[in-house]
Amino acid sequence: MKSTWSWCTTPAKRRCSLIAQRVTLLEQALAQAGITGKLVVTSWSVGLLVDYCTDVGATVLVKGIRSHTDVAYEQPMAIVNRNLAGVETVFLLPHPANAHVSSSLVRQVAALGGDVSPYVPPPWLTIWRRRSCLSLFSRLVE
Repeated sequence: MKSTWSWCTTPAKRRCSLIAQRVTLLEQALAQAGITGKLVVTSWSVGLLVDYCTDVGATVLVKGIRSHTDVAYEQPMAIVNRNLAGVETVFLLPHPANAHVSSSLVRQVAALGGDVSPYVPPPWLTIWRRRSCLSLFSRLVE
C-alpha cells in the first residue's frame, strides 16, 4: 500500500515559503523522523480535495484535530467528502503536550524571539533563518 502525503494550500493562510520548498522540507522531516516506505510527497492547490483523492486513488483522508473548534470545522467537510466521492476521513488527536500548537502560534512566538524548536522540524528552522521574509526568526535557538 502506498501512502501519499500531500501539502494542501489554503489560500486564506499566510505562507512564507514556496510550495516546492515545503514539499522538500516535508520529505526531509519524514526522513529524519524515520518514516519510510512507499511514501509520495506531493502538493495540491486547485479544485476539490476529493477530486484530488480520486485522481491519486486515495480513499481515506487523515487529518489532525486539536480542539472542538477543529472538529466543528472539519466534521461537515468530512461528511461532504464522503457524500461526493466516498472518501472517508480519519481524525487524529495530538499528544496533549502539543494540542495547543498551531502554525499561527509558532510564527507569533518566533516573531517575538521565542524558541520554537520543540514544535518545528530542524529542516524548517534552517530555512526560516535563511528567508528574508522571516528575518525575525534569526534569534531562534536550535
